[in-house]
Amino acid sequence: MNGLGAISSSHSLPLIRTLMDHGPLKSGMAAKQDLSMQHLRFMLQLYKRSADGDGRPKASRPVGAAVRLVRPVSQAPYIMEKKWRIQNLKFILHNLKKEELVKATVMYPRTMYFGDSSYICKVEPLPNADLFSKTRVPPGNWVWAETDITSHIRSLPEDANQSLHVQLLCRSIGKRTRSLAVSASHIPFLLIYFNPKVHNPSTEKILTTDSGKAVPRELRRKPRQVGTFGIKLPKISNQSEQLKNHCSLRPFWVSFHQLGWDHWIIAPHRYNPGYCKGDCPRLLHAGYNSPNHAIIQNFINQVIDGNIPRPSCVPYSYGPISVLMIEPGGNILFKEYENMIAESCTCR
Repeated sequence: MNGLGAISSSHSLPLIRTLMDHGPLKSGMAAKQDLSMQHLRFMLQLYKRSADGDGRPKASRPVGAAVRLVRPVSQAPYIMEKKWRIQNLKFILHNLKKEELVKATVMYPRTMYFGDSSYICKVEPLPNADLFSKTRVPPGNWVWAETDITSHIRSLPEDANQSLHVQLLCRSIGKRTRSLAVSASHIPFLLIYFNPKVHNPSTEKILTTDSGKAVPRELRRKPRQVGTFGIKLPKISNQSEQLKNHCSLRPFWVSFHQLGWDHWIIAPHRYNPGYCKGDCPRLLHAGYNSPNHAIIQNFINQVIDGNIPRPSCVPYSYGPISVLMIEPGGNILFKEYENMIAESCTCR
């Protein structure tokens, strides 16, 4: 088994398996060059508004949210009907969990041109066609308009590969005006906003006592804060310690090209996971945020048994990274992965 195969089969690396499952690692699967430039450009703009160049989410972005751009799996030829050009499109909603769904919109070109004629467009999900009041043109973006179809998708029956049929209707408004019309190559798409960590109060497990009665919230145990050991320990040798290689956070930049993933990860191009390295001092001061166990372990090493190892330098807190990637079916996913970047170190 090669290196990537061994990594992907490891049960201790669920994130690696997820990334490899999402990425088109086999020949014939979608890659960047197979996608519409309009779709790529749109999602890159969304990415830049939500994350910096290294993938760190900006403070204004909702935590845990994700966005998927869904391309149509089929596009019927345009049908001419008097002043109208009509096109039917089909989308597949792969494994969309409705409890995770936040919002769904159809993005489509507001105006297009065919030959020397300009057209103004709108969309309808089929068979329901009464959603025009929800159509709007996003500010600062005259190319794309959007129609909210969240309620329509919620009304669809549950299915792992649910089909959604949408009709694009474009009406002639006269001769082509270069400042208003865009090419007919602009392909409509779906934007699915979802939150994999959505909390459903109806499914909350209620903490109960042995008698079956619910424990009042104010009496439930709260998470303990890390603190120093509360009793006096016997004195240990007061030897000064000058650590040349003290425990600290170190940078380490890795590119997705090095991992062989750059053909399906669009952004960022690289990221800094960081790592912790160095020696832990004999006296752990508060700045290390070390647990009481580490303090006792240090004490045992010095006073009782030197074979007991001293605490190790490990990450203490982590930060997320936002990734823009191409899924196997050719959709584009913008998702935030937690605990991807070491932000501080501790001794434990």
